[in-house]
Amino acid sequence: MTQLTSDRITLFAEVLLPIPVPSTFTYRVPFVLNDQVRVGQRAVVQFGKTKIMSGLIVSLTEKVPSVEVKFLMDLLDDQPLVNDKQLKFWDWVKTYYMCHLGEVMQAALPSALKLSSETTVALSPDYVLDSVTLNDFEYLIVEALQIKPKIAISEVSSAR
Repeated sequence: MTQLTSDRITLFAEVLLPIPVPSTFTYRVPFVLNDQVRVGQRAVVQFGKTKIMSGLIVSLTEKVPSVEVKFLMDLLDDQPLVNDKQLKFWDWVKTYYMCHLGEVMQAALPSALKLSSETTVALSPDYVLDSVTLNDFEYLIVEALQIKPKIAISEVSSAR
């Protein structure tokens, strides 16, 4: 039994947030997401005490950081949205225009791919409830959206 726990890999993600700061932020990847997480995917993270943001995973490591880190909340994509060439180009843009990488990301990604605490979710008018395909958390969100037409992302994340 102890053999299984020693084989568990703990991953840490460097997440680029769309804010004007010179660095990325480190988050611990929940073990259940280890097989799904990839560089270039968007991740939902808590920034500060209450703000929920989406960021872009720019690197993964097993190296344990020297400070305590928060857990990455969820992944927004099944596949990476941004590849290594794009990240290198963003780095060039950052240097050329003397700005921060988060600002480049903010300008480069379409607004539909950005998520913050102020973002709201709503059910599509064409949505047909299929409770078999939903997990418990997803079902709770759909149930809440049937009562209230729009819910803020911060409310959704607090339901977890």
